[in-house]
Amino acid sequence: MDELSREEQIEYISLIHKIRNEQRNRLGIEKVYYFYNEDTSHHFHLWMVPRYEWMKKFGKCI
Repeated sequence: MDELSREEQIEYISLIHKIRNEQRNRLGIEKVYYFYNEDTSHHFHLWMVPRYEWMKKFGKCI
């Protein structure tokens, strides 16, 4: 992630913002857990895990 150019950073965050807005507006998802993993060179993952109402009975863990 730290190897992204300034333009790539802006594009990346903009994309996450758009996805999150659609999750909220179209799917009604109010809470999301974000996980980021960078364990190899030039490669990373971002997981956006929605927290649905029915999940509350399982606690706040994934």
